[in-house]
Amino acid sequence: MVLGNGESGQVRLTGGVDGLAAAVDVLAADGTRIATLSTTKGGMGLVAVSDQTGKPVALLHAAGPNRGRLSVHGPGGTAVADAAADGTPEFALMTPDGRTTAALAATVRGGALNLMNADGTPVVLAGITADGPGGAATFQNGEGLTVVAIGSTKANVGRVVVD
Repeated sequence: MVLGNGESGQVRLTGGVDGLAAAVDVLAADGTRIATLSTTKGGMGLVAVSDQTGKPVALLHAAGPNRGRLSVHGPGGTAVADAAADGTPEFALMTPDGRTTAALAATVRGGALNLMNADGTPVVLAGITADGPGGAATFQNGEGLTVVAIGSTKANVGRVVVD
């Protein structure tokens, strides 16, 4: 069913036939689908926003019980806000081919940041020390071997290691 006169766009309702999910589509004046409210294959909510050509540029959908995922696409890559399987939030920047270049996550002990090189190897890691109350940072070479580590110990003493 299509609603509206089409001068500024229309709303299309589809009933979920022929294996497709039921959907509410917002159409531009030329009939291009620019927004959709539907469901995922798993039966969870999905909202998609498209550019003037109909290509999706942003998706918001349920990703499991009490979890959501937001993806915003651009010519240079994708920004993804998600939650890990344990429910902790994470944010990632990805290249157009899907390789993660930066990740920011919340952990039980505090935040964590990873920056990757062109091969996807983490080269800068920052966060909370595993055995102390303070922050830590490591710098790794292109093979993923730690060359510099900075942090604090259980005794609140700073420590720098250079290999």
